[in-house]
Amino acid sequence: MSLHGKHIIVTGGASGIGLAIARKLLQASAFVHVIDRSDSMTQDLGDQEGLLHFYPSVDISSREQVTQTFDEIAQKGSAVHGLVNCAGIVEQHPTTTDSDLAFKRVLDVNLTGTWNTTTEFMRLVKSSGDIDKKTGVSIVNIGSTASFRGFPGIPGYVASKHAVHGLTKAWAQEFGYLGVRVNMVAPGVVITPMTKVDGSGKADDLTGIPCALDRLAHPEEIADVVHYLLGSSSTYVNGQGIEVNGGWL
Repeated sequence: MSLHGKHIIVTGGASGIGLAIARKLLQASAFVHVIDRSDSMTQDLGDQEGLLHFYPSVDISSREQVTQTFDEIAQKGSAVHGLVNCAGIVEQHPTTTDSDLAFKRVLDVNLTGTWNTTTEFMRLVKSSGDIDKKTGVSIVNIGSTASFRGFPGIPGYVASKHAVHGLTKAWAQEFGYLGVRVNMVAPGVVITPMTKVDGSGKADDLTGIPCALDRLAHPEEIADVVHYLLGSSSTYVNGQGIEVNGGWL
């Protein structure tokens, strides 16, 4: 499932799961366009072939900033082949009138941001001409176990990730005739800066995680599934939400 020479856009690619995805794609010799709100990558990915393009300090909740960034990508003159919507935030807040701003912040990034990047991506796809219907173009949304379940204390996050699942299914129907596949990867708890665990990987690092494998996921384990969905081994996989949670049943 070669991604050699393909142009893949990864939002939230400067750290955590997004960074692992970017690294995996670079190892596959893909051109990787990382969009992030940070001004620098948290790790040097050792790009020796000039495959990595970094677009820093981009707020994906801003249509203007996203349009400008995708215009920069388009100016490089190559067709785009894949989009990974990995950027996201989580905030703890109750369901009260005092939480309006927190609720809005989470939805602005996780939902509106995904909408902004996908619509701009599809603008580039449609302007690039005919798509090979066999290999096609692939969009992978990063959802969450919270795309399928409810959790107290993070209603904005749960709502946003359920919505991303809904968009995945809607877009799979809407874009399928073009040869564009849309799927969602839904991780459980992953060892990243967002989860703030110590890296030991034991499920009891966070209480109440009913994971059959009794450990947390490593970002690379999520990146492997994303790589599969972007590649030619998944050309008939469309509209799916794939849970990667170690057996959170």
